Amino acid sequence: MKAEAVCRESTNKPKEQIVDIDAADAGNELAAVEYIEDIYKFYTLESYIENIAQFLKLGMMRYACCTRLRLSTCSMDVEFH
Repeated sequence: MKAEAVCRESTNKPKEQIVDIDAADAGNELAAVEYIEDIYKFYTLESYIENIAQFLKLGMMRYACCTRLRLSTCSMDVEFH
């Protein structure tokens, strides 16, 4: 019963009108070129940011590894001396 009521509610909703925001630029080749350039700039910037993030993550991993190595070396020095 409950499932039928939910199903009826979802089918009775009016469909949303989708507005075409690019309709004015349909025949404008310059707008298409600008759009592609914007997409290229966005993905280039995203790639650059991703590379920086990976570099920083790698640097932090190296720092943590060196810290652990130093700690284990210090503890070995203490044990032997």
